[in-house]
Formats: sequence, C-alpha cells, structure tokens
Amino acid sequence: MKLAAIIVGVLILTTGAAAYQVYTVTRPTPSSSPAPVFSYAQFRNFSFVAQVLPSLLYNSTTVTGGNTTLFTALTQSVNVSYSYTVATTIPTTFSVDRQLTVRLQTSLWSKTVHSSTNQYAFSEGNRFVVSESVLLNVSSLQALVSQIGNETGFTSEVWAIAVVPAFSGSLSGGGSTVSFAWAAPIWFNVSAGEIVPGGFNATQSGSVPASIGDSGGASGGTSFVALLSYALLAASAGGLVAAAVWLAYSERATPDREFERLTSPYAEVTVGTRTRPRPAETIRLSRWEDIVKVADTTGRPILRIDGPAGEPPGRMFFVLDGTIGYVYVYSGKAGGLDETRAPGSEPPPRRP
Repeated sequence: MKLAAIIVGVLILTTGAAAYQVYTVTRPTPSSSPAPVFSYAQFRNFSFVAQVLPSLLYNSTTVTGGNTTLFTALTQSVNVSYSYTVATTIPTTFSVDRQLTVRLQTSLWSKTVHSSTNQYAFSEGNRFVVSESVLLNVSSLQALVSQIGNETGFTSEVWAIAVVPAFSGSLSGGGSTVSFAWAAPIWFNVSAGEIVPGGFNATQSGSVPASIGDSGGASGGTSFVALLSYALLAASAGGLVAAAVWLAYSERATPDREFERLTSPYAEVTVGTRTRPRPAETIRLSRWEDIVKVADTTGRPILRIDGPAGEPPGRMFFVLDGTIGYVYVYSGKAGGLDETRAPGSEPPPRRP
C-alpha cells in the first residue's frame, strides 16, 4: 500500500510538471533561459613499469602495468607514472596545488617515506594536465618494513605502499570561481609475497552557477520556476523508473547480489587476509557505509577476513586506526548468516 501511494504521488507530480512545460512552450517569455552552469571534472589514471629479477615466470626483466600481480621476491623497483586532468565546460583560469606523498602502511602504523609539493597556474583554457612519475624501491621499502617490525615487535603479514597525489586550488571562469580539493590514492597491497596494484582510475566532478549579470525580477522569477519544473519533471520520471526497477528486481534480490553490490565499488581498496587483527579496542559498525567512511577518513585499507582457500570471500571487514579496530559484519537479508562470525574467525569482542 505504501509503494502504491508513492507511485500515485509521483504520477501526480509528473502530470503537474508536464502541464507546466506545455504552458511554457506555448507561451514563452522573453527572458526564460536558465542560467548557464560552470561544470568541471577531474581524472587521475596511472600505469607502472616494474624492474624484476630474471626468472622462469617472466620472459623479461621488466613488467608493464595493468592488473599484473608482482612478487616481492622478484621485484626490485616499480616506476609509477600518473596523469591528472581537470577539464571545464568554459574557458577557465586554473590555479592548482599538488602534494605527492608516498607512505608505508600496516594495520597499526603508517610512515611517510616521500613528500613533495608543486604549484601550477594556467590561463584561459578548457583543460589542464599534469603528468609525473615516482620510483618505488621495493627492496628498500620491504627492508624498512622488516626493520620497523624488529623495532616494534609487531610483524604484519599485510602492508601497503600508498602513492597519494592530492590536488587543491581554484577554477575561475564566466565570472564565477570554485575551489576544490581531491586526493586520489594509488595502492600497492602486499600480502603473502604478492604485490597487488589498485586504484588505476579515479574521477570527481562538480559545478557552480556562472554569473548571469543583471536580470529583471519577473524574468528571473519565471526562469526559477521553469528550472524548478524541469527538476520536478526529471525527479518524477526518475521516481517512476526507480519504482519500476524496484518492483522488477526486489523479489529476485539475494544476499549474495546485495553483498556484491555493496562491496564491488571498493574492491581496489579492500585487502583479503586470513589473519584476523586483534586491536586493543573494537568498535562495531552497523552499516557498510560507516566502515567505508572510516576507511576514507583515516586513509586506511579495508581488511576482509577470508576463510580457508576455496571458500567464498569473507563477510567480516576491519579498518584499523592505531589501536582501535572498526569492524563491520555483513549479515544479508536472508540466508541465516551469523552477524558475529565470519569464515575462519571467532566472534569479535564487544565494546563494553
């Protein structure tokens, strides 16, 4: 009944918005054009070339990037090349600051091994591009991780090399200025002798209303109502489509599909491990979105606790920030999954 009421309401809104559009088409006003919009988009991609030791596995001493898995025993260094682009819909003056950080991370500590900054300025164009590279000496970094492990007494089977280009600045065009800040990390996750790259492509976009100069009150009001009706019509049509899709697939949804829908967008920042962390303090989270937000805020990878080889991926996830462990257990809508257990693990301690 609730869904039927929602659909009826959406139909009424769609009819009203469509009627107003018919009115505006048959009776146009002199100044009814909507205000122009200044939009922008940022893109970051990367590739790498690894120097490896002669071996039976590789036919060369270099391995080119892609979804290729590297091995710590064979890899000497990795040259990471990335390209950052910001594109705009109108000619724009760009002012961009870049900070490049390379750090080592485990579940309990993080160490910055490289940091550099640069500033760029470019006038009157629609595209700004920065390309640069950084060399990772894998042998030296692996030795540093072992040295820190000897000093602290904490040896981690899972660690990561994070290359983090961060961009901030302002874009000015059409009488408007927008500020932005964006970090797009590149990961090399190391576990059980494997080096798995992640974060190949990243995008972010935004927009801001451009200056439209002086306009009369009546025409400005008409433009606002017209824009509102467009938005209402689009939202109503979207609501109808969403309701139809929900009706078609809601009964067919399974816990596994829901699990894949939640986790697949974050596969590049998720590391599988069979070793369950033992933080001093554990905080239980009730939603997948919460643990994603913690990982994004702390800059830590999401650890997925897997069972024995051959079993499906685990349903227990950790983000470790110092001595605090944030844990989320996916239970699904059906199927009887125990919310306190994951394959190959025991119930997590509850926070007092």
